[in-house]
Amino acid sequence: MLNSCLSPLSRPVTGLGTLSLSILQTASRTLLPSMDMHPAVYDVSGSGPLGHFFSLSISGGTAQVPRLSSGQWTITVTAKNKNLQGIGQGSGVVAILPSQISSLAISIAALSGNGTISLTVLLPSGLVASTLSATLAPSAGTAIPLAFVAGASDATCYNPFIPSGYYTISLRLIDGGTLRAEAVDIIRIVGQGMTQGVVNFSSATDPAQPIHVAVTQPANDSIAVTLQGGVTPIVQGTSMTVSASPSDGICRWFLDGSEIVPTAALGPTVIVSATPAGKHRLVALVFSADGLHAGSASYDFVATPAISTAGPFDFGVWMQYPTHIRNGSTMTSAQEYKSIGINLFVGLWGWPDESGNYIGYNLDSAQALQASGVKAFAGNNLAAVAWNKAHPEYASTFTGYILGDEPDMNQKSGDAATAAAAQPDAWLSAGTTLSSADPSKERYANFGKGFALDPWNGYTAVPGSTQLDDFNKYVGATTLFSSDLYGITDPYEDLSVHGIWAYGRSVDNNRKYAGSKAVWGFVESSAPFSDTNYAPGATNYIAKRMLAQYIAPAVWEMIVHGATGIVYFPYDFSTPATGAVDGMLAEPGMSAAVKAVADSVTTFGTVLATPTILGAIATSSGAVPVTLLVKHFGGSTYVFAMGDGNSSNIYGLAVTAHITIPGAGTGTVQVVSDSRTLPMTDGTFIDNFNPYELHIYKL
Repeated sequence: MLNSCLSPLSRPVTGLGTLSLSILQTASRTLLPSMDMHPAVYDVSGSGPLGHFFSLSISGGTAQVPRLSSGQWTITVTAKNKNLQGIGQGSGVVAILPSQISSLAISIAALSGNGTISLTVLLPSGLVASTLSATLAPSAGTAIPLAFVAGASDATCYNPFIPSGYYTISLRLIDGGTLRAEAVDIIRIVGQGMTQGVVNFSSATDPAQPIHVAVTQPANDSIAVTLQGGVTPIVQGTSMTVSASPSDGICRWFLDGSEIVPTAALGPTVIVSATPAGKHRLVALVFSADGLHAGSASYDFVATPAISTAGPFDFGVWMQYPTHIRNGSTMTSAQEYKSIGINLFVGLWGWPDESGNYIGYNLDSAQALQASGVKAFAGNNLAAVAWNKAHPEYASTFTGYILGDEPDMNQKSGDAATAAAAQPDAWLSAGTTLSSADPSKERYANFGKGFALDPWNGYTAVPGSTQLDDFNKYVGATTLFSSDLYGITDPYEDLSVHGIWAYGRSVDNNRKYAGSKAVWGFVESSAPFSDTNYAPGATNYIAKRMLAQYIAPAVWEMIVHGATGIVYFPYDFSTPATGAVDGMLAEPGMSAAVKAVADSVTTFGTVLATPTILGAIATSSGAVPVTLLVKHFGGSTYVFAMGDGNSSNIYGLAVTAHITIPGAGTGTVQVVSDSRTLPMTDGTFIDNFNPYELHIYKL
């Protein structure tokens, strides 16, 4: 509908022009006024020269108004919802030129003036000395405190004097000095309108587990805010870097209802430390520079408590005899392994039953280990607990128990006793019994291809259960664990799952079930399969024997992927060795390779023992990734970076990587692994990697 009035002194038609009008609707978001904020119709009016005016109503966002007198016009637009309630207004000035189309874009903003907030908070029962605090904070300016009236089971706030605009609303329920619940989000107040909502804190009944409530309601025409970089679960004491998008506005960050300050220095990226242990919520509130747009997003995460492991870094060897002296050696097994960097025996055969050895074997073994400075995980039953309690003089030598090996592969064993012990419930029960009898020591287990190749087609969940439940039971009684897939020598799996990268993938798969538990790497160091296991002419393996040249990249591959200890499988099952327990000591070059990698890792042992810093990014130029492990120690940041592989590139590839460390700034990077320096700009530096090559950087 178009109404207009022309003065008798109006100009002739040849002096008339046309207005092309575009209406821009500002976006609404989150907790909204109770009225419908979707514009259904726009009332447009204009006043021009010589008292001329027009008015019209349109349902779309554009219109053309012809036959307007040339000169300056003031245009006003009022947005109304389907109930014809005014929800926004805007105006602009345009010069109409004769016989031309003049364009004008008008932005619609919320109606000015004061609006009303009506908020109800549902409270939990059993509060002792509680305080409910709440504020409305504009994108700039002074926060407005909200006063609540307490009822029997809720608290209410009604305030009709809130200036229109977008606000951050923050609510925190404190009881007895402990945070019980919190909520943070964005709220919109519209002049002459009411914004109302209900926040449900009623389930916050456990003081040890505060709840985090989302205030957000469905928004009109909302612009999505997304978060990247979140990690859950995250070990207490570590950190993660989280970024908000879009990144060109004013960003405010809240952790568990409290603002992270100083806000102005944070911008769209924040580093969050995972402390204390428990559930947490990170909220990003993003405002446009003009304050007319706003959006929010939240990320819930869990911080798990860190547990002590057996040492800053352990190199173990699987199931050995400490007193054994091999042919051609003058040292005991404990002494010889210690000389090449092994500091842990993972399992002692039959321990503590001497029937398979000789009377006095246990004390001889304990003395040999203690004299060599080598620790042991030994025994998986109450007899082992009893032996440890009877011999406190060896408490620092026997630091853990070994729950068993490969239950995920033995649950269908042809041996009935083996299969029964490998069932998830039986395994968990045995481990829990051991833990209850002696909670002071580590409880280690090694798993098989079910974990290492997860998902592996050789594992079937227990009837009525799931693989996830089964694996959680396997892990449940451990404090640390590993899994074995022999990436060089395995004769059964497809070639695509072989290669150095396979050792890192095993660690990654284990970490899916680990929570706060330590994950170790497991690698062969001799010939773990009989020659008869390899089909004639088969090509689905890299070598029948582990080669010394693969040891360093395999070990560092596992460490960079998160392993905090390494276990070697030293057995030689090839013909004619047929089961030499210490075969790795006879492998050409193997002892030197094992010692060299132990020395290199030990050089950075203190650094590797620090919490991992998350959020670093490596962008590879090729079809394989570059994997990063970032640590902070002594005021410096250390980056362990390794060219990786995948199922299509089992031998790796040469690539160039752009490595970005958030917050690192501009400067020089020391390449401590090979005495070079690299330039760094805004936290990013560039380096080249040969296949499975390790670089260690210091920033």
